[in-house]
Amino acid sequence: MKHVIALVLFSVFTFAQDAQSPWKLSLGASGLEFYEKNDGNQIVPDGTNNNVLSSDLNFSAPYLELSRHIFGGLSLNVGYLSNNLALEQSGDIKYWSFYGGTILSGKSIFKLKNLDPTIRLAAGYANFGDEPKVGDQKLNGNGYLNGNIGFGISYKFADKFSAELNLNRKVYSKELSNILNEGGEKGAYSNEVTFGLSYHFGSTDSDGDGIKDSKDACPFDSGPENLNGCPDDDND
Repeated sequence: MKHVIALVLFSVFTFAQDAQSPWKLSLGASGLEFYEKNDGNQIVPDGTNNNVLSSDLNFSAPYLELSRHIFGGLSLNVGYLSNNLALEQSGDIKYWSFYGGTILSGKSIFKLKNLDPTIRLAAGYANFGDEPKVGDQKLNGNGYLNGNIGFGISYKFADKFSAELNLNRKVYSKELSNILNEGGEKGAYSNEVTFGLSYHFGSTDSDGDGIKDSKDACPFDSGPENLNGCPDDDND
């Protein structure tokens, strides 16, 4: 709980996505803490000695995400992040993850102007370590599938930018849990936070009349704003 409170204190940046500017590119950093249900048995086989995986919170960069508004409050996203998992005895294990999923916006549901609460659902692939598997080294260099559910909040403070914070729970496949905990209750998961500066783009004006296609009633025929972008055919 103390880690979650600490994360909320971070100031972060992105843009609330909608049909007017359907693309969003986010660049920033992430925080990661890793857990097994049985914390005392998070043993990492390293080929010679067994080490214990720490649940300490680690912050690192980069975090990169690209998303595309589809319709209503639905967007699709793909992302990448890298971090480190600390070991109790010494050193750490490099970690990187690719993911893809959906973002559901609550802005229109709650009729909010600048705030945008979101629900995030994703599936991904996470890799542990930067060395190939050698002998009994079961963790470094291996990858595992995972599912991801999270919540976010953003605050729009400029035309193409706003502040955002995402908190996610990532649950890993059974294979990873079996490696880290050969006895006791199974269940490997991590808590993640992502934050960064984002740019919202992609709005178009196909007919060049100065009205974005998303607001233009006739996006391929130029017309004045008082006619919602449609031509004045009768010149009245």
